[in-house]
Amino acid sequence: MTAKPFIMLSNSDGCFRVPLAKIMYCTSYNSSTVFHTIGDHKPIVIAKPIIYYENLLLPYGFVRIHYSTLLNIDYMCHTSKGEDINELTLTTGEKLIISRPRRTAVMLELKRRSVE
Repeated sequence: MTAKPFIMLSNSDGCFRVPLAKIMYCTSYNSSTVFHTIGDHKPIVIAKPIIYYENLLLPYGFVRIHYSTLLNIDYMCHTSKGEDINELTLTTGEKLIISRPRRTAVMLELKRRSVE
């Protein structure tokens, strides 16, 4: 049986073993990172900058969509582009902003992962 990849997150509330497949996205908050997970868990706040987790999670299907947001591409449902905004919708219905400079990287990651 192959072990599923996970990350250990530790903060003042305790230590959390979080499967990578359960992380929808991470956001930057001051110099901390907030992990938004699927299920009934409240967001987990870790006192490390988002760049630390970006470097760690990129090989596992995460992509930086905004200076403050790191997305697990498996939770992206669709993108829309307006005149002033670039937006994506998650499988949960949540909407996130894609910064214009990062849109190309997001689309390349989608193309790389798609079956043609």
